[in-house]
Amino acid sequence: MTETQDSKAILAIIENTEAMFERQRARIAAVWPKALGDSERAISIIHSTIIKSKDLAEKCTPASLIVAAYTCAKLGLSPDPFLRLCSVVPRKGVAVVQVEYRGKIILATRSGWVKNIRAEAVFDNDYFEHQDGLTVTLVHKPYFTLGKPARGKLLAAFAIADLTNGAQTLMVLDM
Repeated sequence: MTETQDSKAILAIIENTEAMFERQRARIAAVWPKALGDSERAISIIHSTIIKSKDLAEKCTPASLIVAAYTCAKLGLSPDPFLRLCSVVPRKGVAVVQVEYRGKIILATRSGWVKNIRAEAVFDNDYFEHQDGLTVTLVHKPYFTLGKPARGKLLAAFAIADLTNGAQTLMVLDM
């Protein structure tokens, strides 16, 4: 196949996928969470980032692109690359929605169980103390508060979630 034939084939796939999307547009819009307001802008972003993507059209089936659009709408997460809430990636010919950490935080806070989540990275020149057990201890002082000029190598990360019942939960990950 020549480059022109390849381009024509990709355009035909995109046109076919767009036609499928338009037939499913009302269903996709219907699953957008009502609490998030009007779905039209979100559906337009979903359309432009998934359905019109040449890269996804080359690597994924049209039906899987429609399912990915539906999944984004159902989660109420935009695949807008600037927001980085979720992305659609090709995996073995299928478009898969991958929820990014920002999207996970939004979903957690929307659940009603989580009030806030914060995450921090721990570097070589930070002071970091963590102890698990019945009494959990966490002390983190970033390098710049200790008067050190550079942060050093990434050692760990931690996240603290404030739950709506007043409890807190902590997760520490080493690198």
